Amino acid sequence: MKAQATNGRAAGKIIRCMLAALLVAAAVFAGLPSRSQAAYAADGSLSDATWEEVKGGIEDLMGTPYVWGGSTPETGFDCSGYVCWVYNQNGYNVGRTTANGLWNKSQHISEAEAKPGDLVFFEGTYDTPGKSHVGIYLGNGMMVSAGDPIKYANIHSSYWQKYLSGFGRLSK
Repeated sequence: MKAQATNGRAAGKIIRCMLAALLVAAAVFAGLPSRSQAAYAADGSLSDATWEEVKGGIEDLMGTPYVWGGSTPETGFDCSGYVCWVYNQNGYNVGRTTANGLWNKSQHISEAEAKPGDLVFFEGTYDTPGKSHVGIYLGNGMMVSAGDPIKYANIHSSYWQKYLSGFGRLSK
C-alpha cells in the first residue's frame, strides 16, 4: 500500500511539473510582441508573418533530445544544429555550421535592439574558441535553447548570464 501511495505522489508531481512547463511556454509565447506584416521590419528584424513561421518550427521541436553534432529531428540536435535546422526550414540558407559560424553570418546587434527571432550567443559554456552556444531569442530575456531537451531558458539566469556574449540577426 505504501508503494502505491508513493507512486501516486510521484505521478502527481510529474503532472504538476508538466502543467507548470506548459503554463510557462504559453506565457512566453503570449507575451511576444507583434510585428509588421512585411518579410522584414525596417530595422531588418523578422516581420510578424516570418516570425510566426519560425516560431511554429520552434514549437514543433520542443522536447527534442540533445545530441552532440545532431542536426535533424530524427537524430536530435545540438545548439547550432537546432538553430540551423529552424532557419533553413524557413527559407534561410545558413547551411550547417557552429555557434561561432552563425555569429560570423549574423549582423551583430545590442540586447536593446534584439527582437524575437534574433540569435543570442554565449562564450565559455565549454572549451572552444569563440562562441560556444547559440539560442533563438524570444524577447523579454527568454530564449529557446537546445539543452537536454530543447527548452525555454532565461538568458539572465545565474548560469546563462555569466556566458552571455552577444546578439545577432540573420538575413535571408
